[in-house]
Amino acid sequence: MKNSMLKGAHLSEGKSQDILRYFSEDLTATQIANLTGVSRVTVNNYFRTIRLRIARHCEEKNPSSNYSKNHSVVYLKKESDDYENGPERHQTLYGFHWHNGKVFASSLERKEKPENGNGQMVSNDHSLDQYRLQNFHAVADFKNWKLFSIQNSSDVAEDDIFCFWNDTKNRMVKFRGLHKNMLYLHVKECEFRYNYRNDDINTVLLGVMQKHFSIY
Repeated sequence: MKNSMLKGAHLSEGKSQDILRYFSEDLTATQIANLTGVSRVTVNNYFRTIRLRIARHCEEKNPSSNYSKNHSVVYLKKESDDYENGPERHQTLYGFHWHNGKVFASSLERKEKPENGNGQMVSNDHSLDQYRLQNFHAVADFKNWKLFSIQNSSDVAEDDIFCFWNDTKNRMVKFRGLHKNMLYLHVKECEFRYNYRNDDINTVLLGVMQKHFSIY
């Protein structure tokens, strides 16, 4: 029987729905493998597909997506080679934008602080030296686990961003050394879970999976 949730999937639609339901309940890949009888490798492959679709959904819903790339340059002190330029989704710095009770995360481009006329780096004692980040309410550094407020916002917005940041940190801790290549997908998963915390996650996720059927 053709699987209407996952294009090219080798499992039945029933098994796929079981994995999706357990994923919605935030079970680990090992727990789901034990419950479904599906190998952990296969479950992890499904997890990646689910997270890719969640990321696409979050990108489409992000109200700052149309302009964030024009305002997403962050200048940092060059403290280590962890600050070297790389693919956008491998970055560990994110801008948070609050809108109508939801928090949206956008990966930011790191750049070394410009030199002054004497050829010296312009710097100060903060890891976040300077920013050109219109339309964001905060910047999160996932390498050092720091949150920087960058503009005045309402108390409600600040509370939501703080709650989201705490929830995200608590979720990340359980992965114990999450590889930066996967950080983007996990940030978007945290965004998705936080923004739909008052909804039936499984029902929302079913709709996301069906809408983005062609994504592997």
